[in-house]
Amino acid sequence: MTLGCIPMCEFCKRIHTFVPPGKEALGCDAFPDGIPDQIYAAAFDHREQFKNGVDDHGLVFEARSPEALQQYLAMLKREHRDF
Repeated sequence: MTLGCIPMCEFCKRIHTFVPPGKEALGCDAFPDGIPDQIYAAAFDHREQFKNGVDDHGLVFEARSPEALQQYLAMLKREHRDF
């Protein structure tokens, strides 16, 4: 599924910032070494397990709060009328 909108990562309780030598990047519990571009670019719906060469350790999107989930779903409805 292609979403093409604000990354769901921004609404997920698993996201965190880490700073590897030389750059700042976003990581999460599923992807501690950096969130794959396909997910962060909202080209993949990480409510499903990611099977594109990077192990997500069986962890998928989990909203940081009920309000965050509602914000995310409302954004999806605005961006994709068929959702």
